Amino acid sequence: MADAKLLRMDRARFTSPVAQLDAVKFNIQVLAAKAGLEFEDPMTAVSFKGSVGAYTPAYTITIDHTTYTPDANGVAVAVLPSGESVSFTAKADGYVDITGSITPEGINQIVYLTWAAAPKA
Repeated sequence: MADAKLLRMDRARFTSPVAQLDAVKFNIQVLAAKAGLEFEDPMTAVSFKGSVGAYTPAYTITIDHTTYTPDANGVAVAVLPSGESVSFTAKADGYVDITGSITPEGINQIVYLTWAAAPKA
Protein backbone atom coordinates (compact mmCIF):
# COMPACT_ATOMS: atom_id res chain seq x y z
CA MET A 1 0.00 0.00 0.00
CA ALA A 2 3.00 2.30 0.54
CA ASP A 3 3.59 2.53 -3.23
CA ALA A 4 -0.10 3.03 -4.07
CA LYS A 5 -1.23 6.24 -5.69
CA LEU A 6 -4.36 8.16 -4.80
CA LEU A 7 -7.41 7.48 -6.94
CA ARG A 8 -9.02 10.29 -8.89
CA MET A 9 -12.61 11.01 -8.10
CA ASP A 10 -14.88 9.97 -10.96
CA ARG A 11 -17.18 12.92 -11.44
CA ALA A 12 -19.10 11.78 -14.49
CA ARG A 13 -22.55 13.22 -15.02
CA PHE A 14 -25.30 11.70 -12.86
CA THR A 15 -22.80 9.84 -10.65
CA SER A 16 -24.14 9.03 -7.21
CA PRO A 17 -22.11 10.60 -4.38
CA VAL A 18 -22.31 7.24 -2.59
CA ALA A 19 -20.38 5.65 -5.46
CA GLN A 20 -17.47 7.96 -4.63
CA LEU A 21 -17.03 6.43 -1.17
CA ASP A 22 -14.94 3.51 -2.45
CA ALA A 23 -12.37 5.96 -3.84
CA VAL A 24 -12.45 7.99 -0.61
CA LYS A 25 -11.93 4.80 1.45
CA PHE A 26 -8.98 3.74 -0.73
CA ASN A 27 -7.40 7.19 -0.56
CA ILE A 28 -7.69 7.27 3.24
CA GLN A 29 -5.93 3.90 3.41
CA VAL A 30 -3.10 5.20 1.19
CA LEU A 31 -2.69 8.37 3.28
CA ALA A 32 -2.82 6.42 6.56
CA ALA A 33 -0.14 4.00 5.30
CA LYS A 34 2.13 6.90 4.26
CA ALA A 35 1.67 8.44 7.73
CA GLY A 36 2.47 5.11 9.38
CA LEU A 37 -0.98 4.78 10.90
CA GLU A 38 -3.08 1.67 11.14
CA PHE A 39 -6.38 1.93 9.34
CA GLU A 40 -9.46 0.09 10.57
CA ASP A 41 -10.51 -2.97 8.55
CA PRO A 42 -13.25 -2.14 6.03
CA MET A 43 -16.83 -2.77 7.13
CA THR A 44 -20.09 -3.06 5.21
CA ALA A 45 -23.56 -2.05 6.38
CA VAL A 46 -25.78 -4.96 5.32
CA SER A 47 -29.50 -4.11 5.30
CA PHE A 48 -32.08 -6.89 5.46
CA LYS A 49 -35.58 -6.02 4.28
CA GLY A 50 -38.63 -7.55 2.67
CA SER A 51 -38.80 -7.96 -1.08
CA VAL A 52 -40.20 -5.02 -3.01
CA GLY A 53 -43.99 -4.94 -2.70
CA ALA A 54 -44.08 -7.90 -0.30
CA TYR A 55 -45.45 -7.91 3.22
CA THR A 56 -42.66 -7.78 5.80
CA PRO A 57 -43.57 -9.46 9.09
CA ALA A 58 -41.88 -8.72 12.41
CA TYR A 59 -38.68 -10.72 12.12
CA THR A 60 -35.19 -11.25 13.53
CA ILE A 61 -31.87 -11.84 11.79
CA THR A 62 -29.27 -14.00 13.51
CA ILE A 63 -25.60 -13.83 12.48
CA ASP A 64 -22.95 -15.57 14.60
CA HIS A 65 -25.15 -15.65 17.73
CA THR A 66 -26.00 -11.94 17.39
CA THR A 67 -29.63 -11.01 16.78
CA TYR A 68 -30.69 -7.96 14.78
CA THR A 69 -34.24 -6.61 14.74
CA PRO A 70 -35.85 -4.31 12.18
CA ASP A 71 -36.40 -0.62 12.74
CA ALA A 72 -39.73 1.18 12.27
CA ASN A 73 -39.31 0.89 8.47
CA GLY A 74 -38.86 -2.89 8.60
CA VAL A 75 -35.10 -2.82 7.89
CA ALA A 76 -32.56 -4.66 10.05
CA VAL A 77 -28.97 -3.44 9.62
CA ALA A 78 -25.81 -5.33 10.56
CA VAL A 79 -22.35 -3.78 10.22
CA LEU A 80 -20.07 -6.63 9.15
CA PRO A 81 -16.41 -7.03 8.10
CA SER A 82 -16.03 -6.65 4.33
CA GLY A 83 -14.89 -9.67 2.36
CA GLU A 84 -15.68 -12.26 5.06
CA SER A 85 -18.51 -14.66 4.27
CA VAL A 86 -21.19 -14.93 6.97
CA SER A 87 -24.28 -17.11 7.34
CA PHE A 88 -27.61 -15.66 8.47
CA THR A 89 -31.03 -16.90 9.51
CA ALA A 90 -34.18 -14.77 9.28
CA LYS A 91 -37.10 -15.88 11.46
CA ALA A 92 -40.67 -14.64 11.70
CA ASP A 93 -43.67 -16.24 13.42
CA GLY A 94 -45.85 -18.08 10.92
CA TYR A 95 -43.25 -17.97 8.11
CA VAL A 96 -40.61 -20.37 6.83
CA ASP A 97 -37.13 -19.53 8.14
CA ILE A 98 -34.82 -17.98 5.55
CA THR A 99 -31.19 -19.09 5.70
CA GLY A 100 -28.35 -18.02 3.50
CA SER A 101 -24.84 -16.69 3.35
CA ILE A 102 -23.43 -13.43 2.07
CA THR A 103 -20.01 -11.92 1.53
CA PRO A 104 -20.29 -8.23 2.45
CA GLU A 105 -18.63 -5.97 -0.13
CA GLY A 106 -18.42 -2.22 -0.54
CA ILE A 107 -20.02 0.29 1.79
CA ASN A 108 -23.68 -0.74 1.74
CA GLN A 109 -25.40 -3.94 0.69
CA ILE A 110 -29.07 -4.98 0.69
CA VAL A 111 -30.45 -8.48 1.21
CA TYR A 112 -34.10 -8.81 0.14
CA LEU A 113 -36.05 -11.39 2.14
CA THR A 114 -38.83 -13.28 0.37
CA TRP A 115 -41.19 -14.56 3.04
CA ALA A 116 -43.33 -17.67 2.55
CA ALA A 117 -46.09 -18.70 4.94
CA ALA A 118 -45.27 -21.82 6.92
CA PRO A 119 -47.49 -24.81 6.19
CA LYS A 120 -50.18 -25.32 8.80
CA ALA A 121 -49.93 -28.52 10.80
